[in-house]
Amino acid sequence: TDVIITGNGIEFSPNPSDLYDLDHHYYYTWGINWQIPENHQITSATLSFYNINNWEWEENDILYVNLLDSALSGINMFLDDQELGNAFTGKGWLLFDYTDSDENLPANLVYSFNAAQLGLLNQVSADGNFGFGFDPDCHYFNDNIKFTVTTKVVPEPTAAYLFLWGGGIISFIIKRKKKLTTYE
Repeated sequence: TDVIITGNGIEFSPNPSDLYDLDHHYYYTWGINWQIPENHQITSATLSFYNINNWEWEENDILYVNLLDSALSGINMFLDDQELGNAFTGKGWLLFDYTDSDENLPANLVYSFNAAQLGLLNQVSADGNFGFGFDPDCHYFNDNIKFTVTTKVVPEPTAAYLFLWGGGIISFIIKRKKKLTTYE
């Protein structure tokens, strides 16, 4: 896995970058060893496929994309001989499935994680290993695939607690002063 830090976040690319053009005879895992920096959380994530194309549309042509809580590092291929259905059912979380019914019209597919999926991604990446599972039930040619995350610093719980606790004491003192002044 290639990692590039850009102004827009951290980009991960599999090797090979096109995942062997997602040949329908296999399903794939892409294991990523990366840990969220200390005191950070992932605030956005996208999975992008550039110039993805199903050159011959047939019924049941689906690409399943799953988030895995762990996966062997790098790219791993497993023979499924174009067996229909998601090979990762029960082994992670389905992020989305994709069907390309436009023959000979490559397109860029950019999938943005929703809030629930971001929470799940923060959870599964906390131990430094997570991955994606791809099961193409058709041959999805593509130029490359990228996974991009952005993170931000989150306040430490003690700092937030002290802030709230301090605010509570100040509020109590003000209320107490008002109460004392009222009865004098």
